Amino acid sequence: MAQQRRVQLSTQSPTSTVCVLGTELALDVCGSAPRGAASFQAQATPGVRLWVLHGARSVKLPSSVGRWPLGARPELLLAMERPSHEPGDEKVRISYFREDGGVPVGRALLYLTCVEVSLDADVTRSGAVSRTLLDKASWIWGPEGRGAVLLVNCDRDDAGAEGLDSEDSAVRSYSGAGSPQPRLSPRFSPNFPLFPQFSPFPQLSPLPQIFPISLSFSLLPQFLPFPSVSPFSHSFPFSPGFPLFPLLPQSPPSPPISPLSLGFPPFPHFLPSFPFSLSFSLFPGFPSVSPSPPVIPFSLSFPLFPPIFPFSLSFFLFPGFPSVSPFPPISPFSCNFPLLSQFPPFPQLFPLPQIFPFSLSFSLLSQFPPFPSVSPFSQFPLFPGFSPFSPSSPISPFSLSFPLFLGFLLFPPISPFPSVFPFFLQFSPVSPFPPVSPFSHSFPFSLLFPPISPYSLNFPLFPPVSLFPNFPISPIFPPISLSSPFPQFPHFPPFSPNFPPFPFSPDLQDMAQLVLRTRGPRATFAGHRLLLHLDFGHADKIRVFYGGDGAELEKFQPVLGGSKLSYTVRPGRHQHDSVFYVEGLAFPDVDFSGLVSLHVTLLESPEKCQGLLESPIFTDSVVFRVAPWIMTPNTAAPLEVFVCSVDGNEEFVAAVGALAERAQCPLTVCPAPQNRQDRWIQDEMEFGYIQAPHKTLPVVFDSPRDLGLKDFPVKSILGPDFGYVARQAAEGASSLDSFGNLEVSPPVTVQGKEYPLGRILIGSSFPRVGGRRMAKAVRDFLVAQKVQEPVELFSDWLSVGHVDEFLSFVPAPDRKVTDPRVDKSRMRPSEPSSTSSSSSSLQGFRLLLASPSACYQLLREKQEEGFGEAAMFQGLDRVPKPTINEILANEELRKFNDYAQSCISWNRDILKRSLGLAEPDILDIPQLFQSNAASEAQAFFPDMVNMLVLGRHLGIPKPFGPVVGGRCCLEQRVRELLEPLGLSCTFIDDFFSYHVLLGEVHCGTNVRRKPFAFKWWDVVP
Repeated sequence: MAQQRRVQLSTQSPTSTVCVLGTELALDVCGSAPRGAASFQAQATPGVRLWVLHGARSVKLPSSVGRWPLGARPELLLAMERPSHEPGDEKVRISYFREDGGVPVGRALLYLTCVEVSLDADVTRSGAVSRTLLDKASWIWGPEGRGAVLLVNCDRDDAGAEGLDSEDSAVRSYSGAGSPQPRLSPRFSPNFPLFPQFSPFPQLSPLPQIFPISLSFSLLPQFLPFPSVSPFSHSFPFSPGFPLFPLLPQSPPSPPISPLSLGFPPFPHFLPSFPFSLSFSLFPGFPSVSPSPPVIPFSLSFPLFPPIFPFSLSFFLFPGFPSVSPFPPISPFSCNFPLLSQFPPFPQLFPLPQIFPFSLSFSLLSQFPPFPSVSPFSQFPLFPGFSPFSPSSPISPFSLSFPLFLGFLLFPPISPFPSVFPFFLQFSPVSPFPPVSPFSHSFPFSLLFPPISPYSLNFPLFPPVSLFPNFPISPIFPPISLSSPFPQFPHFPPFSPNFPPFPFSPDLQDMAQLVLRTRGPRATFAGHRLLLHLDFGHADKIRVFYGGDGAELEKFQPVLGGSKLSYTVRPGRHQHDSVFYVEGLAFPDVDFSGLVSLHVTLLESPEKCQGLLESPIFTDSVVFRVAPWIMTPNTAAPLEVFVCSVDGNEEFVAAVGALAERAQCPLTVCPAPQNRQDRWIQDEMEFGYIQAPHKTLPVVFDSPRDLGLKDFPVKSILGPDFGYVARQAAEGASSLDSFGNLEVSPPVTVQGKEYPLGRILIGSSFPRVGGRRMAKAVRDFLVAQKVQEPVELFSDWLSVGHVDEFLSFVPAPDRKVTDPRVDKSRMRPSEPSSTSSSSSSLQGFRLLLASPSACYQLLREKQEEGFGEAAMFQGLDRVPKPTINEILANEELRKFNDYAQSCISWNRDILKRSLGLAEPDILDIPQLFQSNAASEAQAFFPDMVNMLVLGRHLGIPKPFGPVVGGRCCLEQRVRELLEPLGLSCTFIDDFFSYHVLLGEVHCGTNVRRKPFAFKWWDVVP
């Protein structure tokens, strides 16, 4: 229902008021009626819609009823169609009549000014802010829901800062100086044509100072300046000695590199009468160039990448160009019509001043076929019959060159040059270069762009979000303003339409945009006040920045948050949209639901109210939800493995490194000075992420455990685009507060309720005196995130007390919706079947549980086979080596493992109920436990469920079990359970480096994993 405001009328003098577009005004026709009036008649100018509520009827005016009786207390409502051009340009006249009179006894005249005031955010969760009719003041979960999302600005974009970005009220760039200058790679200087401070082009090409991602500039030595005929009247090609910038001192020209100078023949089928120029269309459907010059715009259009063409490469042909041309045949390596910085803008082509007319985007698709039999640093075939370049070829200052040619489907086969490639792109790699295919999405180009002239050939259009997930991100030039959205590149957030250029700051790009749209006469806004404000209870939860009409970082100031509860907005003279940037300061928690509201109110000014207090006439509101912190399960793809280097674990680190290499996952080793001999990196932190439609940010959760690694998450993980969150245990941290006691399941469905992001698993105690539990602050934080509802398990029976000591998850793509192995006739009535329960059957995983029962069963089997004298721990010095017979005869050990099995079975039932699992979803891993002096359980041999999972590659603690037939029978049984699932088992010796210290492989490693493809806001908690 539209907002409605009541307006008093007067028959003594005209009344003026403002109507906000989308709202209704209720006119007090009865209260303003003169004495003796019995009916009224309403008339309005065309821009006003009138209707009368009379009894149960709503009648649109004008109608067949000319006069409406006042005795029935009718209501007269109005709304307006569009913003006014001038104050008071629409009118309503109310005429009052006596019961038997034909002449009005009084008239009330109302002058109306319609304005548009709208506070908008990305409530549709599309990644772009747009005007919507949806209710912005509520937040609804689910795929059909609505509501804007806000990220906690918990990274640190300024390497010199001490705290998080959310703790700093200044807008930061990577350099930390508040300047839009990005950091430049030490390998490259920003030497690129079209900059006033740069040298002329002939000096640039042969030097190793070329722009990291650019066209190869190689011109024929005899290339002459263009005459005055060109598509934009002032275009000149580069040529030896030709001054790009007359104000620069000229350097002696040197011969540029060109195909002819290298001995390559010119194009065999080139038509020399048609000189070419480069042009870059911004997106399909963009207005074409004015037809006044003899130009055929956008002919022979060659998209760089066929599936993506918002920025396509186009060629202009000049049919009217003289047939006798001073231009020789143009080589495949030439670049024509570069644009000089002194060019005027082209208003007929680019009517918006914020749009930069020429730009080039290089984007690689993840599905693009790689070069066959070509490695990144090997020579590349150019085309059939043409000899490939070798890395030492002098064609460019860099050895790695990627041609665009017919054979790899980059150009459609419509070129007039059937056996040549028209253009040659140069990509400069960043060292060290990983072994990836040249056209994969992970190819690590350096995205370091200095500020570039609006007319640069290589003007980037993206925010600092990398196409390449594992490559450090650097800020690049902002997106342009467009009048409509355009297709998106992979891994890039969509751009918001109708915005001024995005300020050049990674700090701002972590924030959500809030757009205040205003339309209407300036004089009307001068007589009113626009107030942006937030609720008092949210003042410490968010901060709002505003830069006015400019985009310079130093102009961005915090206008809301903390002690600032309101801000007066003055619409710009030439700008109807005021763009604010909102950052979250706090995650959802026990005392904060995560919902925050921002409002804009239009107030009648004190002058209009004759010195009285301002009165509100319209309010618009937007609700944001702060994005929750989300964990990733073992089944998610690994992105980075962490391990500590401490005294005596060199072989362990090498084994983990070898496993990571097989899994093609980068390894990060925390050196001894940073870990201070603390090897338990799993206990120190948990990796997760936060996500909004415009950005996904990895965030490390630092545990309350403060030992040798306590500074590692802050000093080594926190950084640009890598966030940090922590909670402290007010009651003092226990072992259960370490994050080996924090796991998450894969996605599951439980009795019809979906958990598409899985469920968090934490270890706890039975309610008893002295029982250990995870700190309340951590539990409250996990519960408040809402999207991964926690499950508490019983882990206090263990000496260390972590859930990773008795459970793990591994991927298992073999599971189907119905598993024929389930014998429903043997299931208890309360036990769910795999057909009704589990998205585990859909997602594909197994729950691994440590099992003393399975271990005793295995040992008995080997004893019955005659291997009772096979001993444990062979090859380990100074370690007792009990035989199978001795273990089976140890009654005390058996009783303790019966107790351990009962604890695990208790947890098994909880997990089956809470995760919707059936028995076929669970694998029992042989394991024995022994009691310590406090009757707490410790692993008798290395605990195999405490494993490192890297996709299909498993790093399992080597159990040193009895050797039967030349093989460890424990390892063999685990292989029999896991390898049929397509998993590769690697057993890692951690006996002395971790096991004897009460931990295993999982405890000594940590993994950052790929975020879920599923969007958390589509969850229905």
